[in-house]
Amino acid sequence: MRLSYILCILILSLLCGCSSFERDWQSRLGVEPGPPPTGLWEGTWLSRHNNHTGNLRCIVDSAEDGNHSWRYKATYAGFFTFEYTVLMQVRFDDDTAHFQGEADLGNFAGGVYKYSGQANESTLKSTYKAKSDHGVFEMNRIIIAKEEPHE
Repeated sequence: MRLSYILCILILSLLCGCSSFERDWQSRLGVEPGPPPTGLWEGTWLSRHNNHTGNLRCIVDSAEDGNHSWRYKATYAGFFTFEYTVLMQVRFDDDTAHFQGEADLGNFAGGVYKYSGQANESTLKSTYKAKSDHGVFEMNRIIIAKEEPHE
């Protein structure tokens, strides 16, 4: 009986998806983002290896060392979610941010993934590559329209 109670608690805690991503996402809606690539991004991912696809959201913050932290939340099979963070090196060319980075997502998720791409004021396109998978991310920046003052 006690073991089944512990298993039930464990399963419920896994299903709750206890993370700060949703809280951080909601707190930034309605806030004017900084220059690209910082801000909120929303779109899809597509595996070119097996044609799996899903929704993708990302919170990009600049770090003190000049790199940027990219916090992703992806859906898989329409139900499962997976969150991870990648530190990206960013260089700027006019109005475009070019980025690259890598993250070890663990053996279960495919190991080390390498990312590269570019973002401008409204769109982000990226490729990813791992030992057993490769594909693309395509996202749009969540832009908050400025309200005109009423007279």
